[in-house]
Amino acid sequence: MTSPAVPVPPKSSTPGKPTARVPDEDPTSLTVDVDEHGDTCVVRVHGEIDILTVAQLGTALRDRLMAGPGTMVVDLRGVSFVACTGLGLLADTRRRARQQGTRLQIVAGSTVERTAAILDLTTALGLAEPA
Repeated sequence: MTSPAVPVPPKSSTPGKPTARVPDEDPTSLTVDVDEHGDTCVVRVHGEIDILTVAQLGTALRDRLMAGPGTMVVDLRGVSFVACTGLGLLADTRRRARQQGTRLQIVAGSTVERTAAILDLTTALGLAEPA
């Protein structure tokens, strides 16, 4: 009985260097889900926040802020990568929320926490504040 064939990635053109595998899913995809519970809006983000996806997230966050919730929770635990553009967007969203009197809580997750800590932005993003 033969076992099923397992796809083997092509050999690297550079000896000693690993060959990257392309995942089946688009690694630059981003999904944003919004749930509203009374005066609280929860924005759940999954995927990568980078130069290709930051506008999509920015639109969702601005639209939610314009609706004027008392509290907005941005849940980033499903984020697998965040670039500086994403952290800049979060800082800007925090500033806008403060200006209009909306309480913003960012639930960072390990990826965002680690990137923010490396860039010394934990406090600026409100990640050090108690929930």
